[in-house]
Amino acid sequence: MKKLLKILGLIVIVFILLVLGLSLFSWLRYGPVAIFGHKGISITLPYQNEHEPNMMLPLGEKEEVHPEGHPGIDFQWDYAAPLIATFDGTITSITNEIDENEPVLYVMLKNGEYTSAYKELDSLGPGIQKGSRVSQGDIIGYPHCINFTDGGGHIGCQLHWEFGYESFPGFIRLCPLTYFNTDALTRINVLWERVKLGHPNPTGQMICNEDYYGKDE
Repeated sequence: MKKLLKILGLIVIVFILLVLGLSLFSWLRYGPVAIFGHKGISITLPYQNEHEPNMMLPLGEKEEVHPEGHPGIDFQWDYAAPLIATFDGTITSITNEIDENEPVLYVMLKNGEYTSAYKELDSLGPGIQKGSRVSQGDIIGYPHCINFTDGGGHIGCQLHWEFGYESFPGFIRLCPLTYFNTDALTRINVLWERVKLGHPNPTGQMICNEDYYGKDE
């Protein structure tokens, strides 16, 4: 019995040390936010007022390609609208990726623990490179566009945008609604009211759905 208790005691000690070790690793890699939470930030939409999208796909809706929920918000245009910094920050990463057999760029903008992720870009804005300091509203880049094979010469351009913060064990995506400034919140609500009637997915009837509904911390 004593031997069993010793073994159980050792297991508990190892577990505690493991948790402490992971917490320390998280602290060193991501900062105090990983343990103590994060401060607020005011953000805008990733596009200018004069370039309102003609369509959007909401956060969290479930579909065949995203059974756990769409991990971002897609904004769509019929031209390459300029994409802007949602907050003051630093470009921490620019990577070349492949999306549906098309070469695209992924750009990460960071302020403290917060990250604004711009995915499916075709090109970068003037002077944008890794390490660039940008102000809210500066042009980050332009979305990737495809030509539709409908014979009408139509094109579709899309930004896949994510907002969240770094924590252990990785990136935590947030519903951005409570972070938007007043103007941005009004604009995205107007946009969603305009497009949602043509959006039949029952799991995507709000801007933030399913597991992301109300997820703002």
